[in-house]
Amino acid sequence: MEDGDQLDGPQCKARSMQLVYLYSNLHA
Repeated sequence: MEDGDQLDGPQCKARSMQLVYLYSNLHA
């Protein structure tokens, strides 16, 4: 999943935030 660096858009960041949010909820 290295091609994420090529997409320097807000969508990429939003996706990362979502993943972190989900992980936080799972490990809460």
